[in-house]
Amino acid sequence: MINPFFLLVIFVYQIMGEVLRELLGLPIPGAIIGMLALLVTFAFVRPPRAMVETASALIRFLPLFFIPAGVGIMAFTDELLANLLPIVVALVAGTLVAFVFTIKCIRRFAVQHSDQHTAQHNE
Repeated sequence: MINPFFLLVIFVYQIMGEVLRELLGLPIPGAIIGMLALLVTFAFVRPPRAMVETASALIRFLPLFFIPAGVGIMAFTDELLANLLPIVVALVAGTLVAFVFTIKCIRRFAVQHSDQHTAQHNE
């Protein structure tokens, strides 16, 4: 169920990201900045259950958020085709970086978890 208060909190983070983008002149979308700010907040404070439920309810509507992007792709087909090689290179490089980063994180957390598990059994 969508909790209006926590929906407002999510929008406030998005607006905060947009404001930061404008003030700092960043080339990153404000929604991404807001999402990163929300992630940092949740790294220090556990999100309330109602907020998790609100976010989960929004995820059900995720396909609707891709409609504007699809329309944009159709509107700028010529520009996309003219820049196809750099786009493909960026996508492949970004995917590889994400894979490497994910593998390193999993290995690090697995070692930490293994060390904690071993320490608990040795006590």
